Amino acid sequence: PDLDVRGSAASPQQIAAAEAACAAAADWVELVPATPLRPGYVEPNASLADNAGSIHRFLVPPSVSSTRLTHLRLDQLPDGGIARLKVWGVVHRDFGRELDAEVVGSINLLAEEMGARAVGASDSHYGDPRNLLKAGRGLRMDSGWETARQPGRPHVISVDKNTGLVDHTQFRGKGSESCVLRLAAQAKDIDEILVDTCHFHGNFAESIQIEAAAAPTASPTALLSPGAGVEWRTLLSRSRLGADAEHSFRQLRTPDLDAISHLRVTIFPDGGIMRIKAFGRAVAPQPHEQPLTQAEIMADPTDQAEIM
Repeated sequence: PDLDVRGSAASPQQIAAAEAACAAAADWVELVPATPLRPGYVEPNASLADNAGSIHRFLVPPSVSSTRLTHLRLDQLPDGGIARLKVWGVVHRDFGRELDAEVVGSINLLAEEMGARAVGASDSHYGDPRNLLKAGRGLRMDSGWETARQPGRPHVISVDKNTGLVDHTQFRGKGSESCVLRLAAQAKDIDEILVDTCHFHGNFAESIQIEAAAAPTASPTALLSPGAGVEWRTLLSRSRLGADAEHSFRQLRTPDLDAISHLRVTIFPDGGIMRIKAFGRAVAPQPHEQPLTQAEIMADPTDQAEIM
């Protein structure tokens, strides 16, 4: 036996064999170089900020941030313990094996785990539009997307006699809120839209309208700004929603686009929805997005790793 090894520790030969196996299994790219860590002492009566010394954040090199990665290798030098490892990034599926309709058929193109993303919203006071893409039905209201109440609400809200829906034109300023969602892949058609208002009882959005665009290379600014050159075509005309329920819409318009890359979701007049799904057949991958600048990364931890 190796007299230098105690307990369950691996021998130098075993460590070398493991390193050789890892090196042979894949081409590894360094995300974070060997870096000293701070101890994780926690003072029971101290604030969260005072105890944040054990949290280490690292920026991923821009040359790697747009590379598709499937595995991470974490080396502790020389040994010891790490409480948590968190890595923020963007899901990027292999189109040919996991998204192509010729292989997988119709899928939910607004699933976060498939690579769908939220571009932005006109208002996200109580909940982020990214929540709309998550799996499951949510734990509570803040698990969905909810906006603030319209400041220009009239004292008495009237209903349009022709549609039976709230007359949003009576609101001072705007009478609706919207968000833009990027599909996991470009689709020729959308067969079904599923809108869930789970947990929203008195504050669900009264109605919803969904539009489609073929703008895979458009910037977030262009997608979020009216009149910025992106052509939006109606996929789902304004339709009523109810409280705490799933709503399936199959009678959708054909937007007559080469391929749908984004959806714009408009709710009237405000309120919240929990989840939205768009089932369709993927025909082309989305283009790779430009890596974020360092200023953008610091503002949004999408491309950061965190060790605690």
